Amino acid sequence: MRRKLAVVIVCLSMAILAISCAESGTYSKYVKLGQYKGLPITKVSTDVTDDEVDKYIKSILSANGNAKTQLVTDRAVKLEDTVDVDYVGLLDDVAFEGGTGNAPDLVIGSRSFIDGFEAGLIGVNIGEEVSLPLTFPEGYQNSELAGKEVIFNVKVNSIMETVYPELTDELVQSFTDDYTTAEEYVADVRESLETQAAQEAKNSERSEIINQVIANAKISGYPEEELQENMDGFIANYTSYASYYGMDLATFLMQMGTTEEEFNAYAQEYAQNYLNQIMVLTQISEKEKITIPDEDYERIAQANYNMDKAEFVEAFGEEAATRAILFEVTLEFLYENADLQ
Repeated sequence: MRRKLAVVIVCLSMAILAISCAESGTYSKYVKLGQYKGLPITKVSTDVTDDEVDKYIKSILSANGNAKTQLVTDRAVKLEDTVDVDYVGLLDDVAFEGGTGNAPDLVIGSRSFIDGFEAGLIGVNIGEEVSLPLTFPEGYQNSELAGKEVIFNVKVNSIMETVYPELTDELVQSFTDDYTTAEEYVADVRESLETQAAQEAKNSERSEIINQVIANAKISGYPEEELQENMDGFIANYTSYASYYGMDLATFLMQMGTTEEEFNAYAQEYAQNYLNQIMVLTQISEKEKITIPDEDYERIAQANYNMDKAEFVEAFGEEAATRAILFEVTLEFLYENADLQ
């Protein structure tokens, strides 16, 4: 199926380092802040389940060659199996473009296909064919299929399963020198996953905060020079990406099923999304008279960029580095003043 470009979510601090921003006060003519403190934010769960721990350990065992795959002949498809299937997708009883093919190594539960496809194969035996009534998501990249109800006729040709050894002390010691027992290893895996989950939750909550801040603000326009600079940067990145694959931008866009007009619209949307964040954060930092204590500068530079303050300033220049840290401190201010529910 044809794919279309998606507007990349702005990685704020890194983007700030790459693009210059307007002088203090310049954005006031474009932005009128709404509510930005006390915003109701849904607290994201940081729980880590036993299944998640088990899945991570299995991935390590597979990567280290401790797992083996074997052909299944005596049961139906179950979660985590790897199956070989043939499929035909029908829209209004007619096979649609890109909807027919063979998936020789589809992992059940990988969400490689649209919702319901893999789940619909659980319980199906080798050689059996099943008809799956499914619906493409509204935001599907192919607009001709987005939101459409279809039927996938799928035949299971073979089933493979992965078999994992028991996690013993000896096995753990065979692929790491950091632990002497399986119990220690499992405990550390859980702690690492909990740390990762906590960071991902905080990032999600902060994204919700900045989205609400932007939604509550009245944005009447953009500095023309900055808007164009960000659009040019977006286009340059994709031009470089196309070049990596030996194509010019026009050919790359054609391969992606995207027109030049659509691409330019994506570039503008990217630039506007970026400036929305920059402008509201600038206005908030000025209104709240937010400053950067040295300990915060060091902490953020180390946590986000793995550099101390001196290295960070030397790498990106004092103006860009300080601006990136200031916006991070402003985001922390918004987070601390949000109403997490």
